[in-house]
Amino acid sequence: MKTSLCLVIDYSTTASQTEEVCEILGNSQKLVHEIVQVVVNKNCDNLSEAAIKALSALCSLESNKESLVKGGAIDGIIRYISRCDTTRQKNLAPLAMTTMMKLLVLESGKEALVNHVNGIETLVKMVFKVCNQECSESAVGILSIVCSDFGSAREVAIGAGVLSQLLFLLQSQCGTKTKTKARMLLKLLRSKWTEESMH
Repeated sequence: MKTSLCLVIDYSTTASQTEEVCEILGNSQKLVHEIVQVVVNKNCDNLSEAAIKALSALCSLESNKESLVKGGAIDGIIRYISRCDTTRQKNLAPLAMTTMMKLLVLESGKEALVNHVNGIETLVKMVFKVCNQECSESAVGILSIVCSDFGSAREVAIGAGVLSQLLFLLQSQCGTKTKTKARMLLKLLRSKWTEESMH
């Protein structure tokens, strides 16, 4: 029943002329909380994946984003990708990470990620994924956003081994776009580290 509900949300928010429905659903804290609980369900991948699709659909509307962050969407996505088997063909980690990136337009979204006990480390582990370039690109993009704004995020990322992960990524067969983002993040981390060490 929960899977069906998530699929209905996904459909109803992508169908034409349903922006109002999407806003009503996305601003229901109880519904958002329930979807997040389904996302973190370790016992049923199909159910979690349906919930990721529902979160992504709700995130398509700007006015829903604050409600999703308040409802724990960042935590749910981190917990989902941390246990995700990225070698699976139907894996939804790329969609989950794209959804997270959309939530980072909000300061509260960035803070939820930076303050999460495993948030930055989980993303660092996703940087070098030979079997899933989408995950690598998203992870680099997300880390670039938070490391640009938060010294604590840079510190944790460097401590978690992001520099070596980025170097591995640059030596791999990943796409040009991913490599460009990886170089930009490396440059950011090096310049910020140099700047901070001078003070």
